[in-house]
Amino acid sequence: MIPVILSGGSGTRLWPVSRASYPKQFCEFYDQSFLKNSIQRLKPFGSPYILTLESMKPLSIRSLAEEGLGPDFVIAEPMGKNTAPAVALLCHWLRGQGKQDEVVGIFPADHLIADEQAFRSAVELGIECAEAGEVVTLGITPSHASTGYGYIEVKDDVAHSAHGLKAYGVEGFREKPDEKTARTFLDSGKHYWNAGMFVFKVSTMIAHFQE
Repeated sequence: MIPVILSGGSGTRLWPVSRASYPKQFCEFYDQSFLKNSIQRLKPFGSPYILTLESMKPLSIRSLAEEGLGPDFVIAEPMGKNTAPAVALLCHWLRGQGKQDEVVGIFPADHLIADEQAFRSAVELGIECAEAGEVVTLGITPSHASTGYGYIEVKDDVAHSAHGLKAYGVEGFREKPDEKTARTFLDSGKHYWNAGMFVFKVSTMIAHFQE
């Protein structure tokens, strides 16, 4: 798998600790930045790329250098256009590198993941599904009825299982709910927090963009 870290956000929710010129993914918490933590977490899958904005390229290069990776692992957008255009740019670039048959994992830079073994198992299951032509999104089992996250609603049938985990077909993506709806989602057992993490084959995603 080619791991790719999405690192273009401005981190406004952490202002004033985070600033426009120094977004939250570069800020250090517990002696390490979110971005550096993400790089280390993904290294077992391969050398990670950082997909960021041109304005954040120098900070991204520095973060990679601290982990022994060169500037070639930074892919920069001229301006931020949200996740879908960033993924489209990435797929176009990877196809130009002859990597259209590779599996790619997309991971936001600002996640804090305590159980890294569970994370690795989920990604490994995602890779297996992606190699079979599926587009995979990783959901988080909700611990409470949060109104701050979008939700993924899954179907009843298990599409694939491995590593002690199950993959379900997706019924739909639900926007951030009100409190009553969030409680309904929690009680259903069929809704997961949308973590913004995706695993797919480059050629599969290109085909979806072309539809």
